[in-house]
Amino acid sequence: MTRRFLQAAGIGTGMKVLDIGSGAGDVALLLADLVGLEGSGRRRRHERRHPGNGALSRRRCGMAQRFVDSWRCEEIDLGSDFDAAVGRWILMYLPDPAAMLRHLATRVRTGGIVAFHENDFTYPPAVFPPTELWGQMQRWMIPKPGSESRAEMRMGTKLFASYLDAGLPAPHLIVEAPVGAAPIGRVTTTRSRPSAA
Repeated sequence: MTRRFLQAAGIGTGMKVLDIGSGAGDVALLLADLVGLEGSGRRRRHERRHPGNGALSRRRCGMAQRFVDSWRCEEIDLGSDFDAAVGRWILMYLPDPAAMLRHLATRVRTGGIVAFHENDFTYPPAVFPPTELWGQMQRWMIPKPGSESRAEMRMGTKLFASYLDAGLPAPHLIVEAPVGAAPIGRVTTTRSRPSAA
């Protein structure tokens, strides 16, 4: 799902991409595959939950020189020549998502991409019949209301307004939900209303 999101946003070969909040490096690995040898990815961590993820990301991705750890990404000057700034499940943890989007727009070249993948956990994904494994996955993925993370559980729904509040053009939004259990490699996508690219 994240790969399709990044591709739909326009991420491709040769691009220079700034990845915000990459955690353990999963998005950075996808980006590295999409931009290829000619492109470059730089990851900046802006999260409070897993401070040890920076070292894990570097080990997994083998790109130590391209990873920057910071509690406040506004304090690091990485230039303003990125083709894109992207993130997955990060705005939901920030006190002012629009301010972050506004800042990131200054790091991206004119005509570049600002794309964020955010969920609305008030509509959690489900399987039928319910399984123990899926219940465990939901406990891992879905922040508990009132937990110390203080995550915005409806960030996906609030994404459109956050882009406008940041002074960015209205984003193209896609809502996607996995359905069924097709073999790996065979994916049918069901899209309902307009998630953000």
